Amino acid sequence: MSASLPTLQYADVPARWGVSVERTPSAFRLAVEPSGWRAITPGYIVAIGVLLFLSIGPIVGGRQAGRIEWPAVIINAIVYLVPALGIALFLWKRLRQRVLFIVTVETFTGATLDASGRGRVLSLPKAEVGYVKRNPYNGHLSVQHVGKDLFDFYVSPSREVVEYVAAQIAEALTDPPTEPAGNALSLPPRPRSRLARPAAITASLIMALMGIILLFFVDHVIAKPVGFYILLFSAIPVGIAFGTQPKKFWV
Repeated sequence: MSASLPTLQYADVPARWGVSVERTPSAFRLAVEPSGWRAITPGYIVAIGVLLFLSIGPIVGGRQAGRIEWPAVIINAIVYLVPALGIALFLWKRLRQRVLFIVTVETFTGATLDASGRGRVLSLPKAEVGYVKRNPYNGHLSVQHVGKDLFDFYVSPSREVVEYVAAQIAEALTDPPTEPAGNALSLPPRPRSRLARPAAITASLIMALMGIILLFFVDHVIAKPVGFYILLFSAIPVGIAFGTQPKKFWV
């Protein structure tokens, strides 16, 4: 049996950030529970704040000029509120994201799961996994598939947590379980939301209606191009709801 790598220790990192580690003769399992509001870095808040401020620009300017042009107000609000909503939805998904890593005698598995249990599941032969470390450019956990690809997992906004998780996984790969995995690769069941698809369909219908209104009923210089793009993007929520299924890659 090869020597284990030294494990980095960061005070109360596991307890404080919801990191749990389980080692058995057949599997190593590490789970990172959702980190809550700590996952929201100041940059996202600033971006949303700037977009919200820009969305009310025509109202502020119109009040100062004594006349508010409502078509311009509506178009401007759409231009800036749609990306603000996109950032908010991205953060909502990240707030509920759970990450799971499993090492067995033969395989390495990494899974990023949302609250419904859907997500990305990657499985590689353990012998083909190179380094596992924190990516200094984006702060994610990087897993090297030797000679083929590099996979990134968002684990936590905390550098200490990502380095702790990387060290634990590297140690498990160096000193892996020795018994057959059995059902060690089974992912934990998660409740599935019944509202996801209806909400996505509703969002698509609202966006499509807004696009049609801007294209055909609003007489403004930028109404038609904005309406065209909103109508184009209205298919995205439905595509996500019906096209996003649990994915598993065996390489």
